[in-house]
Amino acid sequence: MCFPPRPGITCIRREIRSILNGIRENASTYQVKGQSLSVSLGYSIMDSRDGDLAAYLKLSDENMYQDKKRKKQVRQEK
Repeated sequence: MCFPPRPGITCIRREIRSILNGIRENASTYQVKGQSLSVSLGYSIMDSRDGDLAAYLKLSDENMYQDKKRKKQVRQEK
């Protein structure tokens, strides 16, 4: 996800994380071949309208892969 800046709306990281956690929790209620569905999500916040969208999308993608990596580490520790 990429959240662009919007006049009058303040995107607070805590709120975004809450939204993403809700998506994760909702996804985990679904079963695929007997396994709970798991999703990896990443986001970035554009700090200006004239920012490089491609760079922010790349950062969102990198953050998604970091999320995926953390989940893999947690699974391996179990």
